[in-house]
Amino acid sequence: MARPNKKHHKVPRTYLEAFTNSDGRVWVSDNKLHLYSEKPKNILTENDFYTVSFPNGGATLKVETEYLGGIEGAYASLYKEKISQNKPLTPIEKATMAIFVASMLERSPRRREAMKDGFDQVRRITENMRAMVSTMTPEEKKAFASRQMPITESDRKNSIPADEILKATEDIGSFHSAGIPENVATTAPIIFDMKWAFMVRPQDSEPFITSDSPCSLDNPSLPVNSFYGPGLAQKDIEVCITLSPDLALLCGWKMDRDWNYLPVDKENVAEINRRIMRRSETLVSNDKAMLEKQIERIKTFLAKQGGV
Repeated sequence: MARPNKKHHKVPRTYLEAFTNSDGRVWVSDNKLHLYSEKPKNILTENDFYTVSFPNGGATLKVETEYLGGIEGAYASLYKEKISQNKPLTPIEKATMAIFVASMLERSPRRREAMKDGFDQVRRITENMRAMVSTMTPEEKKAFASRQMPITESDRKNSIPADEILKATEDIGSFHSAGIPENVATTAPIIFDMKWAFMVRPQDSEPFITSDSPCSLDNPSLPVNSFYGPGLAQKDIEVCITLSPDLALLCGWKMDRDWNYLPVDKENVAEINRRIMRRSETLVSNDKAMLEKQIERIKTFLAKQGGV
């Protein structure tokens, strides 16, 4: 008998619980502009989101149950014992937090969609190139080859044929999930080396929100619609994740030192929330009125664009 689908949290339940009200529920605004109250265990889930299927049959849940589960548990303890109480972190605890932040970047549904878009582009380029070459005469093929960058024997040994890459990405879900541990191992040390500030919101501001994409990667110095996206090596890059309605973590290269828990103003809170909102389909908050206002803003914008 086939194994029933297992529901996976695309955003950890233990993380979402910091955004609950006294009744243990959060307010949720989805991509259809519906607003409702729900428990964290029932939102932002998808069947077998982290299941890795094997080409010859079978599958494993280890990425979700063992790898990500361990990271989530370590973060939950760290948040409860230190971060929620505004206590400074030791180097070991900072490393634990860096792994959690890296995992939130890598496990994001947006990361999966970006990978899919990238491989779809590779597929289109490969197909167009083959179609073009198939119509060439032998002389045209020879001339075309002479204009390409020379490929050394070493290049050939270290390269992966396009067909193999495209075959591996036919199941983009398994491809993304299988790569999470290696990608986190690469990304976490970079985030650890950045300077950090735990941003504490003022009581007269709206709360920090979270979403289906709660960890943002931004480079404020990049031009709008830049060909190059934000990357961790860029000197102006900022990694931000909201941790509760009152707290967010900002990591970057330009700060002169780690700032532990830093009071910020309403404008800082609003900017972090804007970064979260513009990358998200589902918003999560402890503040119903805030989400209602955001829904009205979106409806007004769509009306002006002729969308509703």
